[in-house]
Amino acid sequence: SMTLVKAQYYPISMEEKLEHSSLIIEGKVVNKEAFRHDNHIYTKNQIEVIRTVKGDVVQGELVEVITSGGMMDDVTETWTHMPELTLNQHSFFFLRPAAQSMYSELERSNAYESYSGVQGIYSFSKDVSRTIYSTLESYRDVEHFYQKIGIPEYAEAAADAVFRDCR
Repeated sequence: SMTLVKAQYYPISMEEKLEHSSLIIEGKVVNKEAFRHDNHIYTKNQIEVIRTVKGDVVQGELVEVITSGGMMDDVTETWTHMPELTLNQHSFFFLRPAAQSMYSELERSNAYESYSGVQGIYSFSKDVSRTIYSTLESYRDVEHFYQKIGIPEYAEAAADAVFRDCR
């Protein structure tokens, strides 16, 4: 039998995510490894950094992100309201140290979790559109998202555009 937990989402603003995440990266899931703790299955996801928006990791570095659920010994555990990552997934991740939260008892140093659960992961749409989205929010043009999260070359482009409009 499988229990489905339906959660209520409390929307968390982009400003709050930007402020409270200690690490914000664009990255790709390159490895997944399930492990067991207290009768629950967790997954250690290795994210290869493509771009750092906030924090001190560099391109090509591997960051460990813990998620709830996973598959071990033919047993699959799923948490509906928690993020689940897939191999080769290319996303923006808003992260905080796992030690500060529900994963603190796992005692994994240098491990992170998604800040605000599923709301802390923005994925590119699979089609050719320029949409990027999380569970509760989507940006029709990824450049708006880049400006919003303050990626320098886009922030400058936005400021230039405003300046041009004012002349």
